[in-house]
Amino acid sequence: MVGNETGILVRQHRNYWAEKGRGLIDADYSSLYAVKDIISRLGISSGYFRDMFRNEYGVTPKSYLMKVKIRAAKEILLHRSTNVCEIAIEVGFAGRTTFGKAFKKFVGVAPSEFRRAVNDYVIETRK
Repeated sequence: MVGNETGILVRQHRNYWAEKGRGLIDADYSSLYAVKDIISRLGISSGYFRDMFRNEYGVTPKSYLMKVKIRAAKEILLHRSTNVCEIAIEVGFAGRTTFGKAFKKFVGVAPSEFRRAVNDYVIETRK
């Protein structure tokens, strides 16, 4: 029984760091520019955190951070007329170029194209 209890404690410990990191990303993504910002707040090694996070959620912390930032950017693009450069800063990218490349990688189109496509679709459906 002791071996099983140890396994459970190790699993809970791993869950703790993965959950703590995910919570940090979800709550404070706009001030996190890289995984090193997360691990410096958590006080654990990058390799350990990356492995624990990937084992728990099936994606790397870097990928999850980018997905959260892109999801937030899409919401802004859909509901506000904020310019792309301001959106980049608001969701935590260093600038428009970095944001544009990441957005296109995850969404398949540039942020301005995304906004235009959504607006065109809304206009078409209202006719």
